[in-house]
Amino acid sequence: MQTIPANSFPARDEASLVAFLEHCREEARSNGSPRFASITIATDFVDPLAVLEAIREDGNPLWFVERPSEEFALACGEATAYAEFSGPERFAEAKRFATDVFSCTIATGDLAPGGGGPTFTLSATFEEGGGSGDHPSPLTLFLPRWQVLRRGGRHYAVANAEVSAESDLSALAERIWTAHAKLAHLRDEGGNDTNSAPPCLSARSDEPDYEV
Repeated sequence: MQTIPANSFPARDEASLVAFLEHCREEARSNGSPRFASITIATDFVDPLAVLEAIREDGNPLWFVERPSEEFALACGEATAYAEFSGPERFAEAKRFATDVFSCTIATGDLAPGGGGPTFTLSATFEEGGGSGDHPSPLTLFLPRWQVLRRGGRHYAVANAEVSAESDLSALAERIWTAHAKLAHLRDEGGNDTNSAPPCLSARSDEPDYEV
């Protein structure tokens, strides 16, 4: 996974977001395949599910897991990369799929070891086959478009988006920026200082997490 350091985008504004997405599109053109842009913003909200409800689009499903004793919660909505697997090699195939996506991912924002950044989620059954009609697939893996994480007293909102050589960056940036504006509105409702600058962007050097 490629990371973009803070000094590449000194201002945290919509123009910087577009510049980051332009970098992702140029990478897609150079490599001949789409890239996955991932932007992480540190938040001060305790409830990931409430944050996700505010930024996701209506009519899209939610995915949520929580371990209160470990101060961990992860809420996800929509899918940017998605795949289903079956058979005895399904977990190995899913891991290869996730590794391939991460190798095409470009991340920036409030990244920290064990904290922000893109995260795959999965669901699995106890059977190798099936997955037709009303029956779920034996293994489903997806990279969410929106994810909100609480871990060890830290809180992050992450936007993931596929960027191809033909992507409309204006529309993509507007969608992400609208979600960011909703976070600012939530801060205002919570009585926090909306005029204070968000934390600076930083690079991530650790390996991506695989969350179950």
